[in-house]
Amino acid sequence: MREEIGAAEDEKPLENFPEWQRDNIEKAISIIEDEDGVYLDFTLRNDYNEYEIIQDFIGTLEDEDIREELYDAIQGKRAFRRFKDGIIEHGVDKHWYKYKESRIKVLVIEWCKEHNIQIQE
Repeated sequence: MREEIGAAEDEKPLENFPEWQRDNIEKAISIIEDEDGVYLDFTLRNDYNEYEIIQDFIGTLEDEDIREELYDAIQGKRAFRRFKDGIIEHGVDKHWYKYKESRIKVLVIEWCKEHNIQIQE
């Protein structure tokens, strides 16, 4: 979809793309132009700090050795790569993804409330 969005932003002619991509490019154009004001600019960039969520997650782990190892892993360069390797090595990766999903869900719900958007769960 990234290529389609880029094509829409660059206003490249649809004829330059295969038929199967044209629908997506047309949808991307309608989103970018948003003449009817249907779409909202949704971003959690300012509210979402994955490093903080990782730190919080590590604090939830019961095994002190794993906590210490993961805290060490997230220091310095390539922290995210070492964290990912560490959670897989210790078998807590599924727990991490559930934790992260739950935290992001809370942020999305808060964002929607701040913007008076009703949500259905």
